[in-house]
Formats: sequence, structure tokens, C-alpha cells
Amino acid sequence: MNTRRFFRMFARDHRRNGNDVHRLSRKSRGTSTAASQAGMMYCHTMPKTKVALTLDADLINQVDELVAKQQFRNRSQAVEAALSDKLRRLARTRLAREAAKLNPVEEKRLAEEALADALDAWPEY
Repeated sequence: MNTRRFFRMFARDHRRNGNDVHRLSRKSRGTSTAASQAGMMYCHTMPKTKVALTLDADLINQVDELVAKQQFRNRSQAVEAALSDKLRRLARTRLAREAAKLNPVEEKRLAEEALADALDAWPEY
């Protein structure tokens, strides 16, 4: 997948998941109740750490296009959102890899064994 397509898909998914921070006006960013009553989204921010990145010029141009289209407030927000999304996806793939290691026949046998033991322990009605 080329970089431009990735960022377009990412921006679309970012908006679809309700993460569009532009819904919140500058005046109401600090108050979650005012924002929620107005149907706007409140974004809690964690303490930030400044880092320096070296990125391909084409990648930066694409990020700048998204900022110009007001998909993100600035480059930092775009990079942070992309990194967060990628880390979430990696966590899901790790779960899938771990689940693939399970033996379905053995898991079924263990579940049925546990159910049989549990049924024997229940009182008769």
C-alpha cells in the first residue's frame, strides 16, 4: 500500500471512529460537560513528550495536505494518531497469532470437561 493511500484511509477511519477533534471549538476544549451537551467530543490529553523524527519528504507532504484540509490540527496530531492506530492494530494481530496457536480440539475437550464437572457440582432441583 502506498503512503498516500495509507494516510487517506487512516484519516477516513480516524473520522469514522469519532476522533475528529475539530468538532470541539477552542473555547469549549477544557470543559467536558459543555462539549458533551453540545454534541461535541471531549479529548483527554495525556502528558506529552517531545521527540524528533526523520521522515521521508513525500510522507511529510501528505501529512501537510491532511493538516491543510483540517483533518488534523497539526503534524504532531497526525503522527500521534497514525502511531496510535498502528499500535492498536499490532496488538490485535498479536492476539490473533496467540489464538491461532490454540488447538481447537483440545480447547473443546477442556471446555466440555469443565462443563461436566460444573454440572455435577450443581444441586438437583
